[in-house]
Amino acid sequence: MITVLHEGTEPLPDIQQLPSLLKVSHIELYIIRAESGHRAYMRLSTNAGTGWSELFIQQKEQPADWNAWCSSAPHYIGWVNLHTVAGSPHSEKIRNYELRSLFDEAVRQVCRGQSHPGSRQPSQTEYAELFRQSVFYLSLF
Repeated sequence: MITVLHEGTEPLPDIQQLPSLLKVSHIELYIIRAESGHRAYMRLSTNAGTGWSELFIQQKEQPADWNAWCSSAPHYIGWVNLHTVAGSPHSEKIRNYELRSLFDEAVRQVCRGQSHPGSRQPSQTEYAELFRQSVFYLSLF
């Protein structure tokens, strides 16, 4: 196995694994009030394009603290093994199924090639409106 160092600190994955890996470089999470709950929207920027997902969270399932709810999001930045995304999100290791579900769906969208021009992604104006309406916003690089 050949290990290549990137920027002096981060080893790149084995070359044979590259087709099954995706590099997530940016995550945005928007939480918007909705009737009887909240809508969570996630946008991923990856080396293969942009992915988008959304999820409704009922009022009774709403966390007391959105910061705590999304505390595992930084773990999704970096190299992602696409085989683990294809698996069940209900693994014992996953603390927040809703957040993982948002992430997995956004990754699947990238893999299906739906991040290319012409596919339905929110426009810059729509992103600005999401940000304006957000009761919580997270941006991770």
